[in-house]
Amino acid sequence: MELRPYQRAACDSVHQFFIDHGADVNPCVVIPTGGGKTPVMAMLCAELIANGARVLVMAHVKELVEQTYHRLVSTMPELPIGVYSAGLKRRDVNNQIIVGNVQSIAKKINQFGVIDYIFVDEAHLIPHGQDGQYNMIIEAMRQSNPSLRVVGFTATPYRLKGGVICASDHILNKVSYEIGVSDLIYQKYLCKPISKHSVNTPDLRGIKTIRGDFAEAELAERMMENNLVMLACLEILSKTQDRNHVLLFAITLAHMKCVAETLRSMDLKATIATVDGTTPSAERSSILQAFKAGKIKYLVNVGVLTTGFDATMIDCVVLLRPTQSPGLYYQMVGRGFRLHANKADFLVLDFGGNIRRHGPIDQIQIKPQKEGKGGPLTRSCPDCQCEVSITQRVCPHCEYEWPAKEGKLHDAIAEDEVDILGKCAKKNADYDAEYEVKETTYDIYVKNHPGGIFNGLQIAPYRQEKLRINYHTTCGKTVREWRTLHQLKSWWKRRTNSDFPDNIQNAWEELHYLNDSELSEEYQNDEIYFYDTDAIRVKTTMGRWPEVVDSAIGPNIIFLNTRYMSQD
Repeated sequence: MELRPYQRAACDSVHQFFIDHGADVNPCVVIPTGGGKTPVMAMLCAELIANGARVLVMAHVKELVEQTYHRLVSTMPELPIGVYSAGLKRRDVNNQIIVGNVQSIAKKINQFGVIDYIFVDEAHLIPHGQDGQYNMIIEAMRQSNPSLRVVGFTATPYRLKGGVICASDHILNKVSYEIGVSDLIYQKYLCKPISKHSVNTPDLRGIKTIRGDFAEAELAERMMENNLVMLACLEILSKTQDRNHVLLFAITLAHMKCVAETLRSMDLKATIATVDGTTPSAERSSILQAFKAGKIKYLVNVGVLTTGFDATMIDCVVLLRPTQSPGLYYQMVGRGFRLHANKADFLVLDFGGNIRRHGPIDQIQIKPQKEGKGGPLTRSCPDCQCEVSITQRVCPHCEYEWPAKEGKLHDAIAEDEVDILGKCAKKNADYDAEYEVKETTYDIYVKNHPGGIFNGLQIAPYRQEKLRINYHTTCGKTVREWRTLHQLKSWWKRRTNSDFPDNIQNAWEELHYLNDSELSEEYQNDEIYFYDTDAIRVKTTMGRWPEVVDSAIGPNIIFLNTRYMSQD
């Protein structure tokens, strides 16, 4: 078997690590999903057993044991491999190489004899703390062989529930070799992902965090509020017309069923299936085979296809599950990395703000920020709507170029104007940035919804209109907010005594009329005044558009000389 250059380098790094470190320091090999960890494991097994060593390959569950076993056998058929798994009804203990699941091994540790090397496949599944079954097995086998070495293999050097895998007090201590996603895409070993920004994102504020991630019950409930499922499904069907194998990640069984039923109601011809932890094994296998064969286009799952599921033809991954875990985020997106003759790239649709929360897939922030702290790590291209790293000025997809920044906002605003904002704003205002506004423009945002069935209720097609308010700042940034007629009421009454309009079209026309300086004399005769926006305060929340939380207004057509800040 001939390895790729980086795979050979990974093998060499493990051998060198054994030379440089004692048995109490364990390495981890990090190769992205689809990059080929199995050939590295197979070659290391072959090289180690050539000297008479025995290798135990541990996987988390029986499905991964079966998958790893078949991969190793297909990669190097000559290897003397056995299987130890109660669920697979195999209990081989005398082979030089044994692949087994943790639960089965832990019950019969004393049956394996002397083991020289333990390989941990999908090492990101190793739990927190030192009291898990992994550690119990390792410590028991180390009593029989103090020179026992442990090697981890993973695509993500951080756990699904957050936190790094390698640390001085963990089972795995140092990364011996790592190659990045972008490197393998550049070398044409992985498929290129593209991501589109979703116009429908949830407000996740107030959801509890349990064991490093959002509380699932609360999260699912929030994701099913305000027609979010219906709006997301409309967007999914629209953006996946040219895709053939779409994998969707939901949060709970109820959320999964709601998504599947909504998709079916909107597209009667679409082939849709669901799998979860309760799906019988035979039924799950049948569904996955149908999906791979192209008989099912949309496959919605909960928690079962994040690790170890290989379907090279996946050309779209839909993230309907927000997560604080960079590992889970990576594993979900990683389902699309594998190359296939019928796809040039794969699409990522993120409805949970995950890309902005964790960053581009090749620049993941290992310790995720708390909701509402800091800024997004990506931004949406205004031309093609692809998600692009915040560090890039030119969109790699359409070559749109963002204007250069003119320095920090506080450097761009005159000192007395900053003081006015500081003294006149509400003392408890929660914001991230202040901007001086040089001009405000208005336009109408319209979205036509075809309707459908949502939570068992028939929703008729409807038209949604909002007024989009564009604040053009002195530093070149444009901040936008969208207001329905109801949401516009407080904003309107604060700025003018003109009658409140009865629809968005009339509001747009009236604002253009009020902003026209040539009409000043007519409005003065009618004792109409209008205050334009002079400055805004903006709060940036992960996964959401910047939110205008305060504004300073000043008279455009002057009748009052007061300038003040208050929340609309």
